[in-house]
Amino acid sequence: MTIGAGVWVLLSRSDYDFRDVVEVSDGFLGISPSGSIIYLANDSSVKTVLRVSGEKYGRLRSIAFDGGFCIAVGENGLIMRSLDQGVNWQRFLGFSILGDLESVQITNDGTCLAAGSDGGSAFMCRSENFGNSWSKVQFFSSLGERRSENKSVSYFVDSLYVNDLNDGLISSTPFKSLDRIPRPLNDANVYLARGSHWREQLNVGSGVRFIAYGEGAPPLVDASVPADPSDWQVELSATNLYKQN
Repeated sequence: MTIGAGVWVLLSRSDYDFRDVVEVSDGFLGISPSGSIIYLANDSSVKTVLRVSGEKYGRLRSIAFDGGFCIAVGENGLIMRSLDQGVNWQRFLGFSILGDLESVQITNDGTCLAAGSDGGSAFMCRSENFGNSWSKVQFFSSLGERRSENKSVSYFVDSLYVNDLNDGLISSTPFKSLDRIPRPLNDANVYLARGSHWREQLNVGSGVRFIAYGEGAPPLVDASVPADPSDWQVELSATNLYKQN
């Protein structure tokens, strides 16, 4: 197909659908619908290779490449970096981004820009050292205006954390129990750590968004109260039937 003065040619073919793709020296790196990074070689005889699993690390949304240096971003502020053209990847946990990253770009001097949304407002973040550290640089509303002072608040909760005296405002200092979340709860993002299990009730108002973060099984909020086995006795009138004393 010809567009203007340019001509498109088929470079390679894959059984995967890609939502984003970059060309590296010996092939391509693409983001699959499942959020994984797939490598596809120029030589069609070489099979595709799964480089990063979206199920293990979280769904990636966008990828950028510049001179052997790759950055991929995705859900829940996920940032991954490769310094060897996408062969090996490092996950960054030090920078807490309250939202999903949708796109990323790399400039010639190693500056990286990523854009995303926390569900209520959009934001941008920047790295000036090849993705080694990041900072938020701008917040704005969907209408292009400054975010109002009544912005959504975010809380992090991890039932496996030993300390319930944290402020709960970032992933490294989460609440342990849901009861620590301030009430009434409206217009908030509640980040629940994967692998967590709470036997608590959580009453919420409007505009509350629940987001799983980290690795492991989906978080479980169970409002039931554990029963003492001594409180139950066998009901003799039926099989496998018990009643509470």
